[in-house]
Amino acid sequence: MKIGIIGNGQVGSGAAYNLNKKHDLFIYDKFKSDSHSMKSFCTVEKIYSNCQITFSFLPNDKILINAHENKSNGILNYLKKDDIHISCSTVSPETSKKLEKIYSEKQASFISAPIFARPDGMKNKQAIIPISGKYKIYQKIKPIIESFSTSHTFVGEEIGNANVIKLCGNFLICNAIQSISEALSTADDHGLERLTVMRFLSSSIFDCLIYKGYGDRVAAFDHDPHANAHFPLSLGKKDINLFKSISNKSKNNYPFLDGILKNFKSATKKGNGHLDWSAISLENKKL
Repeated sequence: MKIGIIGNGQVGSGAAYNLNKKHDLFIYDKFKSDSHSMKSFCTVEKIYSNCQITFSFLPNDKILINAHENKSNGILNYLKKDDIHISCSTVSPETSKKLEKIYSEKQASFISAPIFARPDGMKNKQAIIPISGKYKIYQKIKPIIESFSTSHTFVGEEIGNANVIKLCGNFLICNAIQSISEALSTADDHGLERLTVMRFLSSSIFDCLIYKGYGDRVAAFDHDPHANAHFPLSLGKKDINLFKSISNKSKNNYPFLDGILKNFKSATKKGNGHLDWSAISLENKKL
């Protein structure tokens, strides 16, 4: 099958690595061209001339919208009846609703499938994906999704459902990072070795990916960018602000959210936006 990919960054290239084993890929990336790397690099126009199904892996709402509405090479210039677009970006549910409406008017389909995975996990086929949109379209793309994910779940036809789940998940990851940091600070105060404490906890009562991966990073103060396993603090800040935006309608209090946003603001002010988002834990240290 011929499949288009828009956005060939660290996550998109991981998906392409797996998709390329079974499919013919047509790839567009604003910062890359067919003059280097894969022979399948091309224009957006060529993607939509050849492919009915296209994935996008873009960093935020503004870029996803611009990828559609750009007057010179935007997707909407070339979108055809029955085309299917799967957005794997972490964006607001409102952005997905806006795009789904546009696609529906053009008798095409828009699917939301934001990804839980770092670049190395993406390449190793370890992505976990909530998916929302029209069920009949999900059934059609399911075998393709399975080629680069370890698990995925259809979470309803309301297009924003998957986006809300992704934002809730990222919020919980941030809370894990924050609580790990506070717990290890207490271990420090009692003369315990941070990494020993964390590895005991993450191999017993908190035996899961988030506590193992981020636990070791926080324990070792290892927040520098890793080539194949990096999620920058600047993108984390974007995601938590998106979570705040979908929580604004609630009358509930969000003390954890308020504390995390304060740490993101402080870390950004210090110029730490390029570090891994686990670097918010550094804001707990008394300087």
